[in-house]
Amino acid sequence: MKDYIGAQDLQEKVKDKYCKIYGEDHPFTLTCMNNLAGTLFRQGNYDEAQILQEKVLQLSKNKLGLEHPNTLVSMSNLSLTLSKLGNFDRASSLVEEVIKLQRKIIGEHHPNTLGNL
Repeated sequence: MKDYIGAQDLQEKVKDKYCKIYGEDHPFTLTCMNNLAGTLFRQGNYDEAQILQEKVLQLSKNKLGLEHPNTLVSMSNLSLTLSKLGNFDRASSLVEEVIKLQRKIIGEHHPNTLGNL
């Protein structure tokens, strides 16, 4: 059995340390926050995962830019959570935006782009 509670506790501690050392919008911190949101998602805590993913997405857009691969991952992750919460319109909108940006950045035939179709 997976120890998501233990993982969550450890990820929260690491996130707090990264925030203190690097700041909230540093790529290391954003990755850590995204990982924590993934753990919350796997626990079925979709509301809390969404809150954290919304924050990560906004910080990623501001710090890294809309076309950065990490920002696109954040958008994709949030779309999955929104789907679980029944917000299919917004989830679909995010996926469409990710596909549009991937086509522009890495091309229409790249495996990452094709994987989102």
